[in-house]
Amino acid sequence: MQMVAELISEYINTWYEKLQTVHFNEIDTAYFNYLFRANEWAFFTKKGESFEAKIIGIGEFGQLILEDRNGSISKNMFKEVEFVI
Repeated sequence: MQMVAELISEYINTWYEKLQTVHFNEIDTAYFNYLFRANEWAFFTKKGESFEAKIIGIGEFGQLILEDRNGSISKNMFKEVEFVI
């Protein structure tokens, strides 16, 4: 159990050091790469309307940046859009 705790601690410290040394692009890239359905076409809902889009990025303030099939890009705040699963 202690070995697991040490591994977790090392992992957290690695990312904390990146944050302290202002490696924001590396952090942003890693975060984006772990997003569910990033760069994949998927269905979403917004204000009761369904549409197809893909996640193409994350905004400076955490907005989900989507591109729809027409090429329109939108920035969406937390809970503004939902996945259709």
